[in-house]
Amino acid sequence: MAGLGALRGAEARAGAIAAIAKSWADRDAGEAARWVLALPAADANGEALREVISTGTSRDPVAMAGWLETIKAHPQRDVAVEAFARAAEYHDPTAAADWANTLSDAEKRKPLVQKIVRDYANFDAAAAREWVLGQPFDPAERTALLGQIEKAEQRK
Repeated sequence: MAGLGALRGAEARAGAIAAIAKSWADRDAGEAARWVLALPAADANGEALREVISTGTSRDPVAMAGWLETIKAHPQRDVAVEAFARAAEYHDPTAAADWANTLSDAEKRKPLVQKIVRDYANFDAAAAREWVLGQPFDPAERTALLGQIEKAEQRK
């Protein structure tokens, strides 16, 4: 990838990397994601990883979840998990919520879990409630999530 180094400016490089990664992900998302994660820190960018994970999840969410299991200690793990949860939300809301709930950054985890639970409740409030009740949330967070589910039920 010597050609990437010739691009002037971080924005141009990031755009090229994201485009390459997305194109590669159409054929093999796992390999594309490994490539993005192996890039030097200056070139690795969240947008490329989000594109790869989103593409891979839409094609084969089970395989993408399996790939996520292989990067437990990687610094970009939260970026990958968030992208997976957002892409999987409408295919498998339980898996999306499970993965979102593993984000290490509470500032990202809480709002994403809230969004997924809210959307899940609009589709299947009973299943969303069952998921919330099965998680080790602190009482305030559990109450807030259950309140979202109740609001979704009232709107129906």
